[in-house]
Amino acid sequence: MPTMLIEIAEEICRDLGTLCIDRNSEEFEKELLFSFAWIESFKYIDPQPCLESYRCLKTLLSMVLEVWDLALKGKYVVDIDRETARKTVEKLLKLRTRTN
Repeated sequence: MPTMLIEIAEEICRDLGTLCIDRNSEEFEKELLFSFAWIESFKYIDPQPCLESYRCLKTLLSMVLEVWDLALKGKYVVDIDRETARKTVEKLLKLRTRTN
């Protein structure tokens, strides 16, 4: 498990109150990789229009699951830097305030 992903997740958890994954969990690696596969998928996509489109959402979820599966098998490396991860999470968190 890349240390950088763990550090980014811990920083985002501390600062934004999300991406808080228990390091002692048996599923820690799976949860972390899924979270970053999800975040990475939204790096360049505006989430709001996609979440309003069944076709876009279905395609996105399929892509995330494929990336996650490859990452679990060691055939894909999540490539996201600290700043991009944070900006993407902040963008996704804004969706929560729009739906409440």
